[in-house]
Amino acid sequence: MSNNGPKSEFNGADETANNKPKASDEELPQTGEKDNKLGILGLLSVSLASLFFSSLADAFMKVTPITLGGAFVLLIGNFPIPAWTNFLQKIGWATQFNAAQNATMNVLSLFVVFNFAYVYAEKCKYNPLPAGLLAASSFMILAPQDYMARAFGTHAKLTQVTAFGTNYLGSSGMVVAILVGWVVGMLYVFLNKKNIVIKLPDSVPPNVAASLQPSLIAGIILVLMTLIRGAFSYTAFGNIFDCVTKLVQAPLQTFTASPIGIVAIYTLANVLWFFGIHPNMVYGIVMPIIIANGIVNQNAFKAGQPMPYVTMSMLSMILNSAFSGQGATIGLIISMFKANLININKC
Repeated sequence: MSNNGPKSEFNGADETANNKPKASDEELPQTGEKDNKLGILGLLSVSLASLFFSSLADAFMKVTPITLGGAFVLLIGNFPIPAWTNFLQKIGWATQFNAAQNATMNVLSLFVVFNFAYVYAEKCKYNPLPAGLLAASSFMILAPQDYMARAFGTHAKLTQVTAFGTNYLGSSGMVVAILVGWVVGMLYVFLNKKNIVIKLPDSVPPNVAASLQPSLIAGIILVLMTLIRGAFSYTAFGNIFDCVTKLVQAPLQTFTASPIGIVAIYTLANVLWFFGIHPNMVYGIVMPIIIANGIVNQNAFKAGQPMPYVTMSMLSMILNSAFSGQGATIGLIISMFKANLININKC
């Protein structure tokens, strides 16, 4: 009997514990699952943002030979000595230097869109070459192709011709190039993950198999871009380039062309540096627009017209690199070196 008392109390405690509402027991795992899902989504969004900005930075780094080479060609063809420019005009070589400029800086967006998708796919461990080619093809699909023109050097009637204008492939198409490169890169990686590829037997040579595998992916992406082109033809803009330029790129170019905007951009970058954060996000958004403004300056200089964004270029040079890096890093190095010498002398 003496053993039954404690036992009944223990059982009563168990019953009391068992009689607690089950909702609270079930809510804890559910809350944990929700927190885990939110945490996973947060990490995924951060990872995608990091992949976007790192791919964008690498894409522009890879076109550095084109930008520097194009600037060198521009300098030779438009050297600010009247005797030299008149000489080039007289022998007919001014046209040749202009053609070189059109094939470098004035089609820079075409190189950027290829590089963006290429780098994006490469970072995701997929064959990058088809991604770059699909991005370039998609960009050209979206570009306007119908123009009214007459035969060069004649007074014949205007006729409709199919051509690609450098005004869309250069500075004006920079934001579109970034968007197309990003979308094509993501679609290429996503469809590869879903294994939407042509599977060939092992007897097929590897180079042939690698060329044919992304054919289904290519068809899906290019058809999608054709539909997007057709959809924009029904809008007031007529094409995606004019839409993005007027709604997105033009306001950004105006902002980055103002002294206040440039100072704000590099101040924000230095604040991020102060906290140990690389300002890739700032540069990823701003640098394509600054490069586009620089192309506009080069074209104006080539045409002998005032450069509209010269203030932006000078301030960008001064704030970013003229003082040996952001935050006048050379001053910090000299101070550290001087302090080190003082400590050595004291010892």
